[in-house]
Formats: sequence, C-alpha cells, structure tokens
Amino acid sequence: MGATIELMRWPWPHADSRGRLFWTPDAEEKVMTAAVPQRLMRLQLYRPNQLLRRPRAGDTFAARISSPAPGWAGDVQVDDLADIFPGPVYDVSAEAREAAKLAYQGASSAVFDGSQNEDLLAEAREQREQRPKARRLRVTPLNEVIDDEGDAR
Repeated sequence: MGATIELMRWPWPHADSRGRLFWTPDAEEKVMTAAVPQRLMRLQLYRPNQLLRRPRAGDTFAARISSPAPGWAGDVQVDDLADIFPGPVYDVSAEAREAAKLAYQGASSAVFDGSQNEDLLAEAREQREQRPKARRLRVTPLNEVIDDEGDAR
C-alpha cells in the first residue's frame, strides 16, 4: 500500500506562569500510536481540506478523543481515518512549530519580565492576535473519497 505514517497521540501540554510548556507526570503513559497509510492521509484529510503540502514529520493536529478509539493501539494499520478521529480535527502545525521555536529560544535567552517596555508587549500581543487561527478540518468518509485516478472509492 506504500508508505506508512506513524501518528502519535498524547495529551495537550499545559503552560506555566512564564509560558513554558510542560506535560503532567502521567502524560507519557497516555501516549498512543497509530499506523496510517500516507495515501489515506492524503485522500481523507489533506486533499479534501486543500492542504497543499504532503504529510510530513512535524505536522500537528488537535482533536478531542475521549476514549481509546480503535486503531490507536499501533499494532494494526488503520484503514479509515474516521476510526481514529471521530470528531473535529484542527491543523495546528504552524502553531506547534511556533511553540517549538519559542520554547527553544526561551530556553537560551534571558528572562524578560515585561516591566521594561509595555510597548513591546502590546506590539507582541497585536501580532499574536493577527495570526490566522487553527484551521478546522474534516475527515472525509471513505465512501466520499476520490482516489488518485479520479475514481470514487
């Protein structure tokens, strides 16, 4: 079937009072994986939502998954994305990359408490508010998918 992608599912991180990301001590126990054909990701998620890029390492999605949905055991290849994403999915790849850059830069820079320059904080707040919001995606049901040759499945 071609290339297989390993998706990782873990709890959403928290932020401390200084904006640093952290996970609760039991977060590692909640990590799960799913093996998904790259073609399925393109057909059910990327193409219908007009994501122009191919699936790549670092793509990050947010989804509320209240219970271990079938397919998250990682031992069987997923044959329908709706099985692992039963509800809305959000593309937060840009936000995740930004958070990673900020975490890296924050770990190697001096602490800025904000009292030195209120204008700088106001400018940063304006820039943050103007960024596009995470985009809500739809997992297209398999019976509605058009394959690479233009045929309905």
